[in-house]
Amino acid sequence: MTKKKSLLSVFLPILLLLSLTGCWSAQEINNLAIINIIGVDEDNSGDVVLTVSVIRPNMLFAQGSDLQGPKKESFVIHSASGKNLFDAMGKLSKSIPEKIFLGHANVVVFGKKAAENQMETAIDFFKRQNDFRPSIELFVTKGNASDLIKQTPVLNPTLATELHDLALRNRFSATNMVKDISQFTNALTSDTVDPYTGVISLSAMEHGNSTKDSSSKKAEKNTIEPQVLTLNETAVFKGASLKGFLNDDETKGLLWLLGDLNHENLILDCGSTNKEGTVGLNVTNSSSTMVPTFPNGQPKMTVTIQTQADLVEVTCKNFTIDTVQMDKLNKQFEAKIRDEALSALSIAQQNWETDIFGFGKAIYRKYPEKWDQIAQGWRSGGLRNMNVDVNVSATIDRYGLLKTPSKANESR
Repeated sequence: MTKKKSLLSVFLPILLLLSLTGCWSAQEINNLAIINIIGVDEDNSGDVVLTVSVIRPNMLFAQGSDLQGPKKESFVIHSASGKNLFDAMGKLSKSIPEKIFLGHANVVVFGKKAAENQMETAIDFFKRQNDFRPSIELFVTKGNASDLIKQTPVLNPTLATELHDLALRNRFSATNMVKDISQFTNALTSDTVDPYTGVISLSAMEHGNSTKDSSSKKAEKNTIEPQVLTLNETAVFKGASLKGFLNDDETKGLLWLLGDLNHENLILDCGSTNKEGTVGLNVTNSSSTMVPTFPNGQPKMTVTIQTQADLVEVTCKNFTIDTVQMDKLNKQFEAKIRDEALSALSIAQQNWETDIFGFGKAIYRKYPEKWDQIAQGWRSGGLRNMNVDVNVSATIDRYGLLKTPSKANESR
């Protein structure tokens, strides 16, 4: 009996381990249609048009480090339309032999028309998918998303990777207007704030040789040239409907008010007495506070913006950095921030009556009872009629090792 127990104690764990090997839900990559970027459009009949890029894993890195050649063979574009996104996805699956897998999707792009009419139902579909991650970045384009999805990536193996990298914060440009599905959904379902996200545009790629004969130009018309992806505007929503676009300066104004503008380049002029040249600044940090009050029973918002920047380039003539000059630059810096913030307020608060700034959230946090009284009419007169004071404190902290511009010796 003891021997049998001894054998059982040896083989039972082995049998248990054998039963646990492998993964019951594992799927072979060759049996999956891996989608990494999704485009959503609306056609003239009101149907949803779904365009996706399906990765070919065996060809993704087949070209090595050659970034100049086309990479169409690393992905395939598929498209289908339906009454809604679910219907379009079902029809799409009929043209793809493998099982559609959304777990590696990085980017969703909405065309302008779809962003106006289909955003709410599309977000509902994506949120219900088990393999669809909530951290997927969401973009809007002013044209059709399908036109953008069909572009050949320039610097990355896939277009989704290129868009993802473009949205990452870098040292020369602010990208904090880009929101993911989770952030956008939270704003969409809130009654105290409205959603917004980044806008992707296409522009022709510049070539080094600008002098070409007519025959070569004619040949170029018959070929599809890669286009440059640009991120510098913001799509603004009122609830689930796209209201319009903030341009580059208005986008900066929005981010100033939110205290979320970092790593952005600003250009100042040289002052009234020195009109030639410019001063370049790089914003290193910004923050803001919102303080609601109710003077005479009416809501008022005081926004205080604080920011720091580095002086990175000077092209002004006879320019010397001293206390007086830095004070003038700081005041000019503050005036530029205030102008951009007021510009964003004018169009979003006054024209569109959309609360992308989170003023309603600030009121709710400090005065929840008063918010309950004004919430119903907030986007139909309440927000527009609220007085907003913008105070700015801007400081140029560093200017490097030079107090005068670099210039050639004029004695030569």
